[in-house]
Amino acid sequence: MKNKFLLPIAAVFAAILSTSAFAADVTVSIDEVPVVFSDVQPIIVNDRTYVPLRGVFETLGYTVSWDDSLKTATLTSGSTEITANTGDLRITKDGYSRAIGGAVFPIIQDGRMMLPVRALSEASGCSVTWDQNTHNVGIFTEDTTPSDYQNPNGKATKNEEDYIQQAYDLCQEVKSIAVKNNNQALLRFFGKGYENVKTITITTSDNAKIKEIADKIYNLEPAGGAGPLQPFLKTYADTLCKYIAITEEYGRGECTLEEAIGQLDQLKEEKDELAITFSVALNDYFKAKNVFYEGVYGEYVLDMLK
Repeated sequence: MKNKFLLPIAAVFAAILSTSAFAADVTVSIDEVPVVFSDVQPIIVNDRTYVPLRGVFETLGYTVSWDDSLKTATLTSGSTEITANTGDLRITKDGYSRAIGGAVFPIIQDGRMMLPVRALSEASGCSVTWDQNTHNVGIFTEDTTPSDYQNPNGKATKNEEDYIQQAYDLCQEVKSIAVKNNNQALLRFFGKGYENVKTITITTSDNAKIKEIADKIYNLEPAGGAGPLQPFLKTYADTLCKYIAITEEYGRGECTLEEAIGQLDQLKEEKDELAITFSVALNDYFKAKNVFYEGVYGEYVLDMLK
């Protein structure tokens, strides 16, 4: 399986537009034919380009519906269904579902759902380009390649791929907690722009959810050749439990804020080192199984522990 997606840019972690949002005369073309938007136009938020779901996906042949009570858009085309809201972006094909793009969520602008163009490539199966000089988003349907749901040339079984997908989704759940709940300690633990967070807010419900996810990661049952990956995932689950212990010790007053932050920073270094060795092992697995995840999804999968 080979998916040709472009490399991701830094993820936008806020679902609500900030003051850095602007129109910037962004244009969109599909197979070099300009897309005309009737109302809400593409925008740039924190250096990330967003396009209206309805204008793009309807042109691509999707049927678009909107559930106002759930603030959720549903897009369907054949056996493919995409659901999008400000807390989740998910694609289902032939009954198999997975999350898209980690912490890259849609936003709502003037009552319209907007999707980052980099996540658009995963959701649509098209290749997507960005011209910085002209502010043009180019969508090319002819460059589509086999999806993540099929691997006609590889040796990996569906059970092996499901195992990796489950691990990926669980890891993204933890990152999603950090972003959606603005969990300061967890944001510092993950870093990526939040290294300077100087406060720790103890959230019992967040820790309980993290512990539940850690248990699920630890108890994943690897299939076939994916077995050598499980020790890395178990170690990551242990790391999440250490994170919980640090924050709870601080909450009980057993260490100072400075001491807690120092422990979190050390734990982050351990996590990042684990992520590097895991990425090497995962890449070796991909090569052995003739499975190739490139671009957006591949970058996120190889970086799932980081």
